[in-house]
Amino acid sequence: MMTPVSSEIPGTPVYGKHPGMSANGTFAITSSNPAPEATMRWVDYLYSYEGSTLFNQGPENLLWKYKDKENRVKEWLPVPGGGDREEYRGTITPNYGILTPGINDPEVTKGLRTEFDDWIDKENQEKLVPIAKVPFPNVYLTNEEQTEASALLSDLDTYVQQMEAKFVTGQESLSNWDKYVEQIKKMGGDRIAELYQAAYDRWNAEK
Repeated sequence: MMTPVSSEIPGTPVYGKHPGMSANGTFAITSSNPAPEATMRWVDYLYSYEGSTLFNQGPENLLWKYKDKENRVKEWLPVPGGGDREEYRGTITPNYGILTPGINDPEVTKGLRTEFDDWIDKENQEKLVPIAKVPFPNVYLTNEEQTEASALLSDLDTYVQQMEAKFVTGQESLSNWDKYVEQIKKMGGDRIAELYQAAYDRWNAEK
């Protein structure tokens, strides 16, 4: 586990806390989709309890079954053919190693948690939650702002990633850092900061 960030001020460790939402931007419907209405119904299903269960654990009576259906309590079934449960799950659902549309609902995993899951939650509550702070919230740009930001970031992101690799591998000397920052400004870095500052100010005003 990463060590909480600390400073010269004693007794003030800070842990980076997730903003709490991760559903934005996890799916898109393109103009070439022949059935956008059907696609939307499918995605909407994934945000339901039934859809989330299917994506998280696969179909009923394969890896799991209901122990108490009325209260949505489940229990694990043996892995077909033996082997690792997670590896098998990865063969029946795309929700394995990638971000997929859906909700993080405790009801979906009711009865399927392990002692290790409970231990992790206990450790988090004791050691991380009390010192956790969100570094930057999920903010949203207007349509006009997003259009401008997307155009700027298409080149900026590529440049930053390339220079990061060069700095890390020594291909680019750290003595050129100021030149790197100046190039970012020329490519619209200050304007990106302005766009997200405006979105952050709106977020603060609406809290």
